[in-house]
Order: sequence, then structure tokens, then C-alpha cells
Amino acid sequence: MEALERECERRVAERLAAGALNEADRVTRECAAQLWDARLKDAAREEIVKLIEEATGGLGYRAEAPLEPAQMVVAGTVIAWPEAVPEGGRVFEVGTGIGRTCYVVHYARRPALYVTVDISLPILAVALYGNPVRAFRDALWRDDVRVVLGDALEVARLLPSGAFDHVIHDGGPNPLRNPRLYSAPMFAELARLLKPCGTLSVFAGRSRRGRQLVYEGLRSAGLEIVGVASFPDSPAAVYRARKPCPRGSKA
Repeated sequence: MEALERECERRVAERLAAGALNEADRVTRECAAQLWDARLKDAAREEIVKLIEEATGGLGYRAEAPLEPAQMVVAGTVIAWPEAVPEGGRVFEVGTGIGRTCYVVHYARRPALYVTVDISLPILAVALYGNPVRAFRDALWRDDVRVVLGDALEVARLLPSGAFDHVIHDGGPNPLRNPRLYSAPMFAELARLLKPCGTLSVFAGRSRRGRQLVYEGLRSAGLEIVGVASFPDSPAAVYRARKPCPRGSKA
């Protein structure tokens, strides 16, 4: 399975380097289908739940009610900050998961383009071909959505500057466990991808050190923190930030 993932990552990166986002999406979906058919389509629900939890750290549901859609949507709404997405805007997401934030944004807005990246081919296989929440799966199959397999930092480096109005960073349950995704180079790339006045929402976890890491990363990238959101039943925080606007313009 690891050999398939690495080969698929290589092929996707080649397409992105050539500016062929649609081809990168096509290769990602083909690879996810291949893995689903070969390894996962006959898996029990318990195995799928375990895979999702290992890859995402959980999606806002309670242990006694795994994959409860309403709870996942509430958490996804806090993370996605959909009201910041302009109608017809372009969104870049770090951490596809099973598509909850993609669903939230499309429920609230009509983006022109939604690019979402995840490093885990198994989680993309589940999200696209065996998703336990049909609405999340359907969102990932919308015409404006491009799903990309790869390391988020490397993928971001292959995309053009100023290409997005909004960034969602939901790349892991704990920034301290995913330092690459919360590094200064990662935040610098996300800032580069944003248009002037563009917005960014980052899951910062519940630990003081993790939240400090996100705060410092946003500030080091020249992004203005405009708010901190929290969940109804969790101390985890989500930082909301904005790229500075040109002088004299309105956000």
C-alpha cells in the first residue's frame, strides 16, 4: 500500500508541476479507487471508523456515537469559517478527511473552485468511495472540487500565488504532532496562496503550546489574527486570520 501511495504522490506532483490541476485530481481519484477496490471495500464498519480516527484524530463526534453527522457538521462549521468565503470564491484546504469541511462550505456558499489536499490515500479512498456520510461524499464529487493526494506543503508550493480567497487548515488533531503542517514555511506558503484581503482558518487544538505555535506561525507569515473560535463542548481553538488588504481598499 505504501508503494502505491508513493507512486501516486509522484504522479500527482508531476501533474501539478505542469499546471494540470484537473489531471492531478483525476490521478488522485483513480488511485483512491484502486486502493478502495483492492484493500478497503470489504472492510467492516469498525475498521473504517478506526482508519478515520487514526488519520484525522476524530471529527468532532463523541466516542459513544462515532461518525455522528450532526456533530461533525457543527465542528466542521467552526473550522471552515464558511461565512468568510465569498460567493464564487476559490478555496484551498489542508486536510480533506472525509469531506466534512468541503460539505460545510458548499452548503453555505457556492465556490468556483475548492482544492483540497490530504497525505493519506486510504482516507481519500474512504472519503470518495466508501464514505459513511453520503452528503460528505457528494460534496467531494461536485464539479468545482479538486482532490489532491500529497504533502500539503509540497502541493502548496506548486500552486500559483494569490490564487485563493480562503484557506482552511484542518491538517491534524494536534499541531505538536504535525509540526511540518504548522511550520513557518507552511504558513508562509498559505499566505502566498491567498489574495490580498483573503482569509484563513486554522485548527489549533487544545494545548497551550499548540495554540502558541499557530499564533506565532500566522504572525510570522504577516497574517492578521481577527478572531478565535471555539467548539460547544471542547476547549480546542480555531484561529481566524486575514491577509492584509492594499491601503485604501476594503476587506
